[in-house]
Amino acid sequence: METWDAIRSRRNVRNYQERAIAPEDLDQILEAARRTPSAGNQQPWDFVVCTDPEQLAQLAKVWRAAGHVARSAATIALIAPNPDDATRGSCSSTTWARRR
Repeated sequence: METWDAIRSRRNVRNYQERAIAPEDLDQILEAARRTPSAGNQQPWDFVVCTDPEQLAQLAKVWRAAGHVARSAATIALIAPNPDDATRGSCSSTTWARRR
């Protein structure tokens, strides 16, 4: 598939099947995310995979439009520094905790 075709045919799906996602599939998705370009190849982010149903339910409460996260088999959270934060460039757990 050509890149433009893939971009144009992309769609959101929020009706999930009751089954786990194979670890190999999650690894491939994470590898694609890891290869995402950034300015100067700084990659100022971390990815956190969540598959635990209780944690997914808590994560769904972080943002008003994230209710579907609680029904998912897995969610990948993107952790990025706050541009106004003095620790810019550091994706620490304290940055994530303040955003909750």
